[in-house]
Formats: sequence, structure tokens, C-alpha cells
Amino acid sequence: MNQNQTSHTQWTKGRLHSAFPTTPAEVSSVEELFEFICSGPLISKLGLSPEKIDDSIDKRLSYGLQLCQLFELNQLYLTVPQKARFYHYYIPVFLWCEDKIANHVAQFKHKGDIPPLVIGFSAPQGCGKTTLVFALDYLFQVTGRKSATLSIDDFYLTAEGQVIFYGIPSAYIYFFALFLLIQIHITYRPN
Repeated sequence: MNQNQTSHTQWTKGRLHSAFPTTPAEVSSVEELFEFICSGPLISKLGLSPEKIDDSIDKRLSYGLQLCQLFELNQLYLTVPQKARFYHYYIPVFLWCEDKIANHVAQFKHKGDIPPLVIGFSAPQGCGKTTLVFALDYLFQVTGRKSATLSIDDFYLTAEGQVIFYGIPSAYIYFFALFLLIQIHITYRPN
């Protein structure tokens, strides 16, 4: 294998490849995208109104562009499922996290160092937690925030191992996750 083939192979190993449909969505204006964003299922759950979305539409469009770059998608040719994933899920959750961070910072603003804030996501296997966290971490980096990710899916025993080790299935996961979060808090705690 020559040097060009090796570097190309290494380059493509790290690239993201979309498994979404390839039929382009029909968006003819920012107004239609605004209406699409307002129709998202999380909007009312997060206490947002069309007026609040209108105030932050530039941010949302910018974050959408950033996510398109991350996932190597053309913003003008997003499919409906891709638009829904970005504008109904990733971006609203990111903005919710930003709100939680702002509240956390405000709480400790006059008390010296600000301790880390831990935000966790729990959902069934295969629903997209890892991809969501990947997108959130990227948006945090783009906006200049420090973040770290941890998957507790990486720390488990089989059901048989859990019963033998602790007597209660799933106890290991929660015990180890709690222990790890405490260690992270102690390690990164300001002096």
C-alpha cells in the first residue's frame, strides 16, 4: 500500500457517514423552517413560544449549520427526518442545557469557583443517546464551552455477573456510575 492509500484510509476511518434518506426536504424559505421549528414536540415542553423562537432564530440556524458540517450534510438538502433530528431534538436539547448551565453559573457566581455541572440522559438502548451527546459536545466546543462525556453503557456486568457480585441486577451500573461521578467531582473540585 502506498503512502496516499494509507493516509486516505486513515482519513475515512474517522469520517461520519449519514444513514439518513437522501430525498431532499422541501424548504423554500427561512419562514418555512421557522414554522417547522415551532412545530417540534419539545417546544411546548420547554416552555417556548414562537416569539421566543423568533428571538433566537439566528442561533438556531447557526447551530443547524454547525450540525450539518459535523454530520457532513448539505443544509439545503436536509431530509425531513434530518431536519427533525436537528431542529426538533438536538438544538432544543442543546439550548435547554445552555439554560441549565447559565442557571448553575448564576448560582455560584459570587461564591468563587464554579463546580462542574453534570447533565445525564437516560433512554432505551438504540434511541440515539450517544449521537445526541456527540452533537451536544460538538456544539459546546463550537460555542467555547468546556465539556466532557461519559457513557455508563461502558460500565456493566452481565445479569449473571451482577447477581453473583451484588445480588441485585443492575446494582453494579448505578453504584459504579455514582462512584465515578463522585470521583470526577472530587478530582475537578476547585481548591
